[in-house]
Amino acid sequence: MKRVTKGIITLGIIAIVLILMISKNDRPLKGPNPEDLSSIILIDIIDEEGVQKITINQQIDINNFLDIFSHAKRTGEQSVSEFPDKTKFTAVLYKLKSSENYSWRSMYEENGDLYIDQPFVGIFKINSNDLDMLDQIIRAGDKEEISVPISDIRKI
Repeated sequence: MKRVTKGIITLGIIAIVLILMISKNDRPLKGPNPEDLSSIILIDIIDEEGVQKITINQQIDINNFLDIFSHAKRTGEQSVSEFPDKTKFTAVLYKLKSSENYSWRSMYEENGDLYIDQPFVGIFKINSNDLDMLDQIIRAGDKEEISVPISDIRKI
């Protein structure tokens, strides 16, 4: 009888661990509340240097941008650094109204798909149905050519 009880307890523990692992992989990409942002700043980075800055100021564009990001699906890969190990990517800085600090993510393209890297949390894939809307939002932003080393990106 004790053997059966131990077996049931062991199976229960295994089931709980599996449920926790599955639910962790289904968690959506976290982002700030749109009302808390004054802008979203996108910085195109090539070879560890920021070369173009795009600022999104319109509240409707901020809302749509965050909505697109919230629909991204977790890939199961972990993020292991502040920025992705890519020669070309875009830093996404969330400028908060109440602070001079930024919260950030990164976007990069790989094999025709667009991914979001949330530092030390995970990698997410943007839904292909959202790519046109995302492109429209980015094209509508205010563009500025820059030359900033990656170490200074969060100071912009």
